[in-house]
Amino acid sequence: MGENPDINPYAAPETPVVPFVVPSQISDAESIRRKFLNHEMNIKSCGTLYLLGGILLMVSMFFLLVGFISRTNSGLGPGEMIAFLPLLGMVGLALAVGWGLQKLRPWVKVPAAILAVLNLLNIPIGTLLGVAVLYFVFSAKGTYCFSPEYQEIIRQTPHVKLKTSWLAWLALGLIVIILIAALMGIAVRG
Repeated sequence: MGENPDINPYAAPETPVVPFVVPSQISDAESIRRKFLNHEMNIKSCGTLYLLGGILLMVSMFFLLVGFISRTNSGLGPGEMIAFLPLLGMVGLALAVGWGLQKLRPWVKVPAAILAVLNLLNIPIGTLLGVAVLYFVFSAKGTYCFSPEYQEIIRQTPHVKLKTSWLAWLALGLIVIILIAALMGIAVRG
């Protein structure tokens, strides 16, 4: 019936052989990146927290301004505007530090230290964040993560990524929901 007698219909299917990468075949840049990847991600996570803090402070300032204007039935005078300048400066600093930490820019180390020291006074969560930022940025691994050599390693190894667990995404989602609920509660009371 035209069947090929050389093909065994009962044989196990053949799968292509994928070469196994032995550790000696991994580049030096990739091995260095893998060694520092957790520390790099911790620095970037601190940057994300500063970005979120800057955004929350900006939203809080907006609600504060709206509440002030609705109570006084007038615009802001020079005295009130001057009172908001330090808060506006903190928003700008938090956003700049957050972005700089996310991008591992070397210039961000001093402003990050300033914010971290200020955060030490915000007991307990700010203290934890301040200590974490000081450790992650100024430890030996942190110093290397901000170096030009490590920037080159990142450029050479874009495929090396740390996978975020579903548990971390769930925790972030819960935090965002709680913050939105808190802001809605403030807006309703306002």
